[in-house]
Amino acid sequence: MERCLADTTIARREIAGFKFPLGVYPIEPMTPRPGFIMNFEAADGDNDTGDWEEWPDRYAFEAVVSADRIESLCRLCFQLLPPRVFPILDVIGHDAYREIDPYISRTLLGTDWLLDAVRACRPFFFEDGMCGFGALSDEPFMHLFVDEHKIITVRCEVEMRDRLERVLAAFDLKEIDEPAGADSAAHEHRTVLL
Repeated sequence: MERCLADTTIARREIAGFKFPLGVYPIEPMTPRPGFIMNFEAADGDNDTGDWEEWPDRYAFEAVVSADRIESLCRLCFQLLPPRVFPILDVIGHDAYREIDPYISRTLLGTDWLLDAVRACRPFFFEDGMCGFGALSDEPFMHLFVDEHKIITVRCEVEMRDRLERVLAAFDLKEIDEPAGADSAAHEHRTVLL
């Protein structure tokens, strides 16, 4: 399987023990705050439109962790996914029409396939400031996404709330008012691949 490599000459930014991904970092003073926020989101739509698939009632979690913990937290979150998912890839665009080019598979793929790809391209997914990635499942409903700032967002069915809170607690993450990662201040994005 193809592998990608990060540029080892890039220095990692760190503030008060909080490590930022190589490809996204603040360019002004800020205080990083690891933790998570959680919100309830009611089901979408009115069931009459037919234009999109309705997402059920769900909890949305946004977690900020130091760069040296992102991959481990993602691995635990991926274990909550069913065996087949719709992979997601977002790439910061270079055209005048949109900031981010999103790609969502129209075909269910094995979660193991997605995890193999993430492992093979680890620097791209966990360090590069130009991409985000994740997966979507319908049954059970779960939307797991690591954005270009390497903030982990999970939307899950109400029944999965306790399981996800236990995963976050295993990383000593607490619910706080305003978690703060690189996106909480003026920041730069760059690719880190060779």
